[in-house]
Amino acid sequence: MKAEVGKAEAGLVAARVELARVTDLVKQKAIADRLQDEAQERLDAAIAERAAAEAAVGSSKAELTLAAAQGDAAQADVEVAKAMTDVARRELDELDELIKFTKLTAPFDGLVTQRSVNPGDLVRNTQSGSGKSGSPLFVITKLDRVRIRVPVPERDAPLASVADVAKITFQALPGIVFEGEISRVAGVLDEQTRTMLVEIDLPNPDGRLRPGMFGQATITLAPPSDTLTLPANAVRFDEQGNSYVYVVDSSNQVAITEVQTGLDNGQHIEIISGLDGNERIVGPLLGRLKPGQTVSVN
Repeated sequence: MKAEVGKAEAGLVAARVELARVTDLVKQKAIADRLQDEAQERLDAAIAERAAAEAAVGSSKAELTLAAAQGDAAQADVEVAKAMTDVARRELDELDELIKFTKLTAPFDGLVTQRSVNPGDLVRNTQSGSGKSGSPLFVITKLDRVRIRVPVPERDAPLASVADVAKITFQALPGIVFEGEISRVAGVLDEQTRTMLVEIDLPNPDGRLRPGMFGQATITLAPPSDTLTLPANAVRFDEQGNSYVYVVDSSNQVAITEVQTGLDNGQHIEIISGLDGNERIVGPLLGRLKPGQTVSVN
């Protein structure tokens, strides 16, 4: 376009020079007057041609500016489209996460033992205040291994520890004894019952043991190795329930020594106090001995 303007400008200069030359010749009466009119027309045409070329240049600049503006608008549209794509992608991710809530998967294989909803029920978010607060949708029970909870009396709680042998029977399964070991110990006593909870895990491959059953547990609580124990039939009790033993001194005379007992498993009784372990204790016998009585030690 600049070349067209330059060409028109050159034509205009030539037309002006031609008009001036022709005007001088007309004044000198060297040529006819009509030649001056023709030269004027050529000058007017050159002026119009230059104006057209400049208009074309302006139009081209306007088109270029418009194209640039359209390019900026298109770029802005691209950025908006990218932003909308990101929003749509996030909404899709959110929908995917919500869809996952439509499928409930238990953390282990088991049996549905409690159902709070049925197909078609509206499940509400209990945290929002609606629905049954604290009510689970389903309760899954794992039956291939059951957990037995046993409250151990306060007196025996200090002796209970993991791996202590336990035998368990159930009224619903007469004649069957299940053997296991303590798997967990609570370590603290219940303030109301004054008992300590221990747990025993039992294999249940055939499903005979059902959650909720009641039974009896016999736990062998081994006392510490430095604890003094006596055969159960060597410890005697008076009418008030006080425990004592017959002790034979160095002169083979009998003396009665009161003792304080601890754990009693039916075969041995723990002696908490009253003896130091160096005494000679009279074993099981028929009848009673008297203090000061002389006996024969075999």
